[in-house]
Amino acid sequence: MKQNGLLDTSSQFNLQSDQYDLNVAAQKVQVAIEKRISKEKSTDWLKDLLFEAHEDTPSFVKQQFIWNKDSEYQGQGDAWFQGGYLKYGNNELTPTTNSDYRESGNTLDFLLANDVDNSNPAVQAENLNWLHYLMNFGTITANDDDANFDSIRIDAVDFIDNDAIQRTYDYMRDAYKVDASEDNANKHISLVEAGLDAGTSTIKSDALVESNFREAATLSLANQSGENSSLTNMLQDIDGGQIIADHANNATENESTPNYSIIHAHDKGIQEKVGAAITDVTGADWTNFTDDQLKEGLAAYYQDQRSTNKKYNIYNLPSIYALMLTNKDTVPRVYYGDMYQDDGQYMEKQSIYYDAIVSLMNTRKSYVSGGQTMDVDEHGLLKSVRFGKDAMTASDLGTNETRTEGVGVLVGNDSSLKLNDSDTVTLEMGAAHKNQKYRAALLTTSDGIVTYDADNDAPTIWTDDRGTLTFSNKEIAGQDYTSVQGFANSQVSGYLAVWVPVGASDDQDVRTAALTDANLDDKVLHSNAALDSNLIYEGFSNFQPKATTNDELTNVVIAKNANLFEKWGITSFEMAPQYRSSGDHTFLDSTIDNGYAFTDRYDLGFETPTKYGTDKDLRTAIKALHQSNMQVMADVVDNQVYNLSGQEVVSASRAGVYGNDVSTGFGTQLYAVNSVGGGKYQAQYGGEYLNELKQQYPDLFEAKTYDYWVKNYSNDGSDPYYTLSQNTRKDMPSSEVIKQWSAKYMNGTNVLGNGMGYVLKDWNTGEYFKIGEKNADFITN
Repeated sequence: MKQNGLLDTSSQFNLQSDQYDLNVAAQKVQVAIEKRISKEKSTDWLKDLLFEAHEDTPSFVKQQFIWNKDSEYQGQGDAWFQGGYLKYGNNELTPTTNSDYRESGNTLDFLLANDVDNSNPAVQAENLNWLHYLMNFGTITANDDDANFDSIRIDAVDFIDNDAIQRTYDYMRDAYKVDASEDNANKHISLVEAGLDAGTSTIKSDALVESNFREAATLSLANQSGENSSLTNMLQDIDGGQIIADHANNATENESTPNYSIIHAHDKGIQEKVGAAITDVTGADWTNFTDDQLKEGLAAYYQDQRSTNKKYNIYNLPSIYALMLTNKDTVPRVYYGDMYQDDGQYMEKQSIYYDAIVSLMNTRKSYVSGGQTMDVDEHGLLKSVRFGKDAMTASDLGTNETRTEGVGVLVGNDSSLKLNDSDTVTLEMGAAHKNQKYRAALLTTSDGIVTYDADNDAPTIWTDDRGTLTFSNKEIAGQDYTSVQGFANSQVSGYLAVWVPVGASDDQDVRTAALTDANLDDKVLHSNAALDSNLIYEGFSNFQPKATTNDELTNVVIAKNANLFEKWGITSFEMAPQYRSSGDHTFLDSTIDNGYAFTDRYDLGFETPTKYGTDKDLRTAIKALHQSNMQVMADVVDNQVYNLSGQEVVSASRAGVYGNDVSTGFGTQLYAVNSVGGGKYQAQYGGEYLNELKQQYPDLFEAKTYDYWVKNYSNDGSDPYYTLSQNTRKDMPSSEVIKQWSAKYMNGTNVLGNGMGYVLKDWNTGEYFKIGEKNADFITN
């Protein structure tokens, strides 16, 4: 106040100043403030003095401990994102923001921004209303049934109450009869972002869960040569001691857990590494950067991708895809960002892996079928064989059709591998393929990978009278690149080879159609050849740039390339989350506008385009994909809403990501949060279909007991294990319509940097200041 001309004194003030002197000085400041207000007829100058930062100096308020982020103890506890979390509690001073559903024992899982309380039946009703809107988007917004979504990916399912998950699947059963037949189920394949612990997902196989493939591949192939674990990790997909799929000797149908395999997704394994490149070359925080800083970071990231020795990228990506796209009893999920670069417009720049992944997808469609064997030989090479239709084991003779099907894959993770002259490597292609000519589909060279998409000009080799292909350290006569040895280049750090039978027709398609017969069990998805015939494409990435023209918009480009995706064998196209980003830059999602950080989850591009296009562009893309025989998957984000405009006062305490208390000096405080709102289209569509849904599907609104898996962790540090648990959901209201969000429907929020004392109180008595002397029914800041 001295510095700003509001106190004329020679005294110096510090933490050791006498309280009497401070009180006198404060009274003088108050008088000076009131005189200036009277003179200027305004308080704008005072607001600026107290709250606005100037040059490199924080505002007066932010210099005070109780009014800045320091008093929120950001980063303490298991603070995954945004500095940590505040969970809401009940308090007689905050009657409008209290809730009966965020009590101890209920699911309290925090992730980002305003954390929606999915244990609240009113929220579950709103989630179903929103799901119905998404699945019928074309019909509702344009009276066009062909522009509707077909299935869903549930984002961050571990952070959603099981009741909400279970009601979501009940909707899919009621609306699409996905449990009636394989054919119905395979036309509406949904997936979740989790493994066996994905709530109720695996009990009745309502959705594909993530296999252990990514974790195994990360251990065994993704590292620099010499730093990988044994390739035996790839033989089985195991989660918590339970085998999801066994690739070592798989001659069965309907015994594996329906699952999908990935190595990368828009976030998994990508965003932190691109973020590290951004930080290294620009110094910017990886969650908040400029377009120019992103450009610099991506340049470093892709230069690294083209290097033999990598810092930000994984090794052996084509080898990982070769296994993923040929494994039995899993649905591969190909990631857009592994095929295209993010330093160009959508689908503009192909990655160094593009040719290999396209070749592998084509190989999958034309050859991958039948039973599977997989083992690791004495040289550390992984050998995977698929025998072709009608041949489930190596001894099966199959049919004439079998003869032109099947595939053999050789993978190594040692770039220094050298075979002795007496060493051989074999692929046992099975009795159905004895004395048969095979050709290479992919081979490793010193410069990278070479692909062969037809019999002509490809290196060839014959099986013996037992159906065995034999390789050595010498090239087959006149056939380049056929010797087995380790390589080190930008694509392979070890070895990769893929072999298929000669003689297949150009249009051979080994995929199996789903049965239309009625299911005899209560399950939705069944792990068999028909489910295996599916291929999911996650058709977006986090860091793709914003379009500069209408023709560059993601959904416009998708519509133009639908035939190409069909040619690759894609059966499910997973769209980006189509919601309008908040743009508040509080986390990576709201910096790059990827659609996960939204305020109005009903706004799919109305009036002005999102990063991906307008609502019309979205409908056009969906229709084009349908015409090319693909189902279209919507991204459902039940966990969070960002950047709500209205404030409320709540009772809050610091919490960890799973709702556990974090012991800090924050304690429990009244706190002003941004929890009211939701946007124009939330107000229009929120709760709009509940009465219709209750009339059509009354069971969705009823209480129900169901089973789900719980992942347990032993005190001795041994591997986690699963136990079966049971829950009973409550009746769900159709009359409590959420046209705008508020704190009573939320578990909490990320810390906001307002400080523990933002809501003013007497710190001696603990009593909060109120407006008005009588009938005061609210607290204000």
